[in-house]
Amino acid sequence: MAVEPGLSVYATQPGKAAESLAPLLEFAYEHVPKEQWPYTPVRLLATAGLRLLSEEQQADILAACRELLAGSHFVFDPAWATVIGGEMEGLYGWIAVNFLTGALQEAAGHAHHSRKEVLDATRHFTGLLEMGGASMQVTFLPRASAKQPNKHGSHLHLPGVPSRLFTHSYLGLGMDSVLALAAEHVLKRQPRSPAVADPCLPIGYVSEDGRHGNASFAQCLAVVHEILPEHKCAVDTGALAGEASAPLPAQHERRRTSGIGVESYNNDSGAGAPGAGLGGCTLQGSFVPALSGSFVAVENFAWTARALGLPATATLRQLREHGVRYCARHFSSLHAEFSGHIPDQFLVRYCFGAAYILALLHSGLGLGLDDARLTWTNTVREASSGAEVGLNWVLGAAVVDAMHAGGARGGGDSTGSQRFWARDAGGMSSTAIRAALLLPLAAVFFLMAVLVAVLLGSVRGGSKATKLNEKKKRPVGAGLSLEKFATFGVSKFDKRKKLERINKEKLIQYSKYSKLKKKLEAQGVLAGIPVKDSKVAEEKAEKQRAREAAVKEREERLQRVAAVEKARKEQKHLHFKRNAKGQPLMRYRMEKLLSQIQKTS
Repeated sequence: MAVEPGLSVYATQPGKAAESLAPLLEFAYEHVPKEQWPYTPVRLLATAGLRLLSEEQQADILAACRELLAGSHFVFDPAWATVIGGEMEGLYGWIAVNFLTGALQEAAGHAHHSRKEVLDATRHFTGLLEMGGASMQVTFLPRASAKQPNKHGSHLHLPGVPSRLFTHSYLGLGMDSVLALAAEHVLKRQPRSPAVADPCLPIGYVSEDGRHGNASFAQCLAVVHEILPEHKCAVDTGALAGEASAPLPAQHERRRTSGIGVESYNNDSGAGAPGAGLGGCTLQGSFVPALSGSFVAVENFAWTARALGLPATATLRQLREHGVRYCARHFSSLHAEFSGHIPDQFLVRYCFGAAYILALLHSGLGLGLDDARLTWTNTVREASSGAEVGLNWVLGAAVVDAMHAGGARGGGDSTGSQRFWARDAGGMSSTAIRAALLLPLAAVFFLMAVLVAVLLGSVRGGSKATKLNEKKKRPVGAGLSLEKFATFGVSKFDKRKKLERINKEKLIQYSKYSKLKKKLEAQGVLAGIPVKDSKVAEEKAEKQRAREAAVKEREERLQRVAAVEKARKEQKHLHFKRNAKGQPLMRYRMEKLLSQIQKTS
């Protein structure tokens, strides 16, 4: 299940951001067995959309979401709602791909039997090219001889997996971000024109900002190269060695700056044979090692390829040919063919998408036009069952979480760290490793997929999970006084119920407030009244009342504890104190009293 829009839309309305999660929780309640609710963790991981917001806006949205999730019936820790970095997003995606293909499991089995990594790692593992709306991630295993900047290496430690994994997130190179940049560039280029012609929009289409479609693949490609960040590749003269050498020939450099057309891509030095491409490249001022091994291109890569009618294993040359044909079509023709399948808002972007993806992969990352290593897809065939499974970085996050739950030590935290530590494969069979991966995976992945499917956004936060686990290992009440034990002894169930009751009361109050507000607005009573300020004041007052109620409840609990302890002391004095002869004090007093009565009588 997925909901739109993402959390970043509610930058100034954190309360509504939390409310948008309610349908996802309801969906989870329907599909997770009720008896498993207290044992099922729920996590919220946001990506590029939230990373683009200010830290204050991120904090407000996450705080509201944490409050909602804390009141759910699932296990939740505040540190589990966070924003992850782009590199983490790429790592999770890479793990998801290679888990579904069985590469991770095979590598773990190989490490168990031979105590070594997979020999031909670049062929064994599949690289990932992922393009979202705001960022683009590249994650793969470079050849051992390839140069790699340390700052973009991953400290990934999994059984049988080499540690030289390259991952980098290019913020601002997502489809939506570059599309907006291209539109702004076209408008600035024709400031005085009454009808601005946009070579990236279909003929016959007029955008909301007044751009008229005048699609031409060659001219759109020129626009893309003008706005694409600094990029430069070198010819890969040693395809097997993976070393970058001479700079691009003159025609490659010329096409990057001026006179760019479709014909300029026909003489491509890196397109001679499948697997041959350009060498190490520089994109956004950051060095990228020569791409090695096979790749899957997901999200906007795959959606664009599908709209263009490309086969799953199409080359960049085929992408260019289909892009030329797509850009030549009138908008009415496209609308008639795709109506009911693809909304117009996406239909008008695929001419630009074809040009942008071609420029990015060929000129930015060095893939040859006839390179046959790409698969354009959003699904992967699962190795064991053969079923087509949707590909999402969320699955990779769930795999890491499941490995941690299955016995991994020091597993990755949720704050964007790139360090993962999996249990040494030397002490586990391949079957045990698969079990550690698969047994906890179902429930964890389900909830993570439900809550993260459409969230785009990155905040750091410390985790309390370790401290909570340490407390669980202690015997209940060990070393605690009666007063502390009474406070400590409140069960998690009672706390959850109390929090649930408070949240329900808040929802009821908010519902009443909303109804009253609508009624007053309809009557015109609220005209000129700053409703937002009054609502903020009401929320502050509500929080203050909740704090006062909590303090009062704690004082009452301490009073009850003191009364119980006082009663126990009195009871001890009467029944358990003994005299010098070892007799109970009360019995001794009674016998003494009887003897006195007998003497007097």
